Amino acid sequence: MSLSEKRKLFCYYYLVYGNVYEAAVKAGFPPSTALVDGLQTLEQSGCKLRLQRLQTVTNQPVARLVTAGLQRLAFGSINDAVSLILCDEQLSQTAVSSLDLFNISELKKVKGGGIEIKFADRVKAMELLLACDREASDFNNAENLINALSASGDINEA
Repeated sequence: MSLSEKRKLFCYYYLVYGNVYEAAVKAGFPPSTALVDGLQTLEQSGCKLRLQRLQTVTNQPVARLVTAGLQRLAFGSINDAVSLILCDEQLSQTAVSSLDLFNISELKKVKGGGIEIKFADRVKAMELLLACDREASDFNNAENLINALSASGDINEA
């Protein structure tokens, strides 16, 4: 993958994750330089323009980030966490930093040498997603009503 392709991917991942390091690792940059590579990419005018276009398309970047996070909690893979549990040897910092552990809410090393992992509540994340969707729908319905009343002139008479 070329550097320019990685930088494009970084922009997409950055919009989804809102985290420079995580977006850079997902885009294919080495974990050891991901933060610096991501920050350098953010400084480039091409990246700034791409992010502005993508944010215009999504219209509500903060709401989109929250929704994306909730979607990851509700529907994200736990494969990397399972790999961590099943791994017999000590993992390097590079190996650990490449794992997607977003769904983990708590991680403990227990006395017997094992690992205790608590995952985020998927049902709660889905409930919050539904609430966000209802709120957005209610807002759109209210906005449509106001626009319809404004167009008919009824809102000015009130």
